[in-house]
Amino acid sequence: MEFLAWLVEMDLPIRSSAADPASFRLPERGDRAYAALAAIASAVAANPTPETLDAGWQVLGLAADAALDMAATAARVLARCRPDGAALPEEVRVFAPVLRAAGLLNG
Repeated sequence: MEFLAWLVEMDLPIRSSAADPASFRLPERGDRAYAALAAIASAVAANPTPETLDAGWQVLGLAADAALDMAATAARVLARCRPDGAALPEEVRVFAPVLRAAGLLNG
């Protein structure tokens, strides 16, 4: 029963967010929100193509309004896996102070 309850409640929006970042909805529970953002950052880091990076930054931009601290943690992961010379998306502005402090953003 415990396993079935866990399976039913496991509603992390990972795959749908990669395909359609605008559809991302941050889970209300803090643990799920953190897990969702960490999983998205991990998925992008595993395959840092321009498309996955763009989708990841879009998701983090959406999440920043409700959970800036959690989204900033994930933003550090995305900043580390950005290929040299890749353009920075608009969503980076929200995280600029944190990324500069971490030495991941110049200027």
